[in-house]
Amino acid sequence: MADHDGLVDRLLDAVRAAADRGVGVLLVEQHVRKAMAVADRVQVMQRGRIVMEGTAAEVGADIGQVERAYLSGVVDDERGRTT
Repeated sequence: MADHDGLVDRLLDAVRAAADRGVGVLLVEQHVRKAMAVADRVQVMQRGRIVMEGTAAEVGADIGQVERAYLSGVVDDERGRTT
Protein backbone atom coordinates (compact mmCIF):
# COMPACT_ATOMS: atom_id res chain seq x y z
CA MET A 1 0.00 0.00 0.00
CA ALA A 2 1.60 3.26 -1.15
CA ASP A 3 0.24 5.42 1.69
CA HIS A 4 0.55 2.86 4.48
CA ASP A 5 2.75 5.13 6.64
CA GLY A 6 0.30 7.99 6.19
CA LEU A 7 -2.55 5.75 7.27
CA VAL A 8 -0.64 4.62 10.38
CA ASP A 9 0.17 8.23 11.25
CA ARG A 10 -3.48 9.29 10.94
CA LEU A 11 -4.61 6.36 13.05
CA LEU A 12 -2.07 7.12 15.78
CA ASP A 13 -3.10 10.79 15.76
CA ALA A 14 -6.71 9.70 16.36
CA VAL A 15 -5.61 7.35 19.16
CA ARG A 16 -3.66 10.16 20.87
CA ALA A 17 -6.62 12.55 20.52
CA ALA A 18 -8.94 9.98 22.11
CA ALA A 19 -6.50 9.39 24.97
CA ASP A 20 -6.18 13.15 25.51
CA ARG A 21 -9.97 13.26 25.97
CA GLY A 22 -9.70 10.64 28.75
CA VAL A 23 -10.55 7.56 26.71
CA GLY A 24 -8.53 4.50 27.69
CA VAL A 25 -6.83 2.99 24.65
CA LEU A 26 -5.08 -0.34 24.31
CA LEU A 27 -3.01 -0.29 21.14
CA VAL A 28 -1.27 -3.30 19.66
CA GLU A 29 1.07 -2.01 17.00
CA GLN A 30 4.09 -3.26 15.09
CA HIS A 31 5.43 0.24 14.35
CA VAL A 32 7.27 0.48 17.66
CA ARG A 33 8.74 3.97 17.41
CA LYS A 34 5.51 5.51 16.12
CA ALA A 35 3.39 3.81 18.78
CA MET A 36 5.76 4.90 21.56
CA ALA A 37 5.54 8.50 20.33
CA VAL A 38 1.82 8.60 21.25
CA ALA A 39 1.87 6.27 24.27
CA ASP A 40 1.84 7.20 27.94
CA ARG A 41 2.73 3.67 29.08
CA VAL A 42 4.26 0.80 27.15
CA GLN A 43 4.27 -2.94 27.65
CA VAL A 44 6.33 -5.14 25.38
CA MET A 45 4.87 -8.62 25.11
CA GLN A 46 6.50 -11.70 23.76
CA ARG A 47 4.90 -15.11 23.54
CA GLY A 48 2.10 -13.93 25.84
CA ARG A 49 4.40 -12.57 28.56
CA ILE A 50 5.20 -8.96 29.42
CA VAL A 51 8.97 -8.66 29.08
CA MET A 52 9.34 -4.87 29.43
CA GLU A 53 7.06 -2.19 30.82
CA GLY A 54 7.09 1.42 31.95
CA THR A 55 6.46 4.88 30.64
CA ALA A 56 7.16 5.47 26.97
CA ALA A 57 10.29 7.38 28.01
CA GLU A 58 11.54 4.57 30.26
CA VAL A 59 11.04 1.83 27.71
CA GLY A 60 12.17 4.10 24.88
CA ALA A 61 15.48 4.72 26.66
CA ASP A 62 16.47 1.28 25.41
CA ILE A 63 14.67 1.23 22.06
CA GLY A 64 17.35 -1.11 20.76
CA GLN A 65 16.30 -3.77 23.25
CA VAL A 66 12.65 -3.32 22.32
CA GLU A 67 13.53 -3.78 18.64
CA ARG A 68 15.69 -6.82 19.41
CA ALA A 69 12.76 -8.35 21.30
CA TYR A 70 10.50 -7.71 18.33
CA LEU A 71 12.95 -9.05 15.77
CA SER A 72 14.77 -11.82 17.62
CA GLY A 73 12.42 -12.96 20.33
CA VAL A 74 15.02 -12.45 23.10
CA VAL A 75 14.96 -9.90 25.93
CA ASP A 76 17.46 -9.64 28.78
CA ASP A 77 16.65 -6.69 31.02
CA GLU A 78 17.87 -5.37 34.33
CA ARG A 79 15.12 -7.34 36.07
CA GLY A 80 16.69 -10.53 34.79
CA ARG A 81 13.86 -11.62 32.56
CA THR A 82 14.82 -13.68 29.55
CA THR A 83 12.57 -15.25 26.96
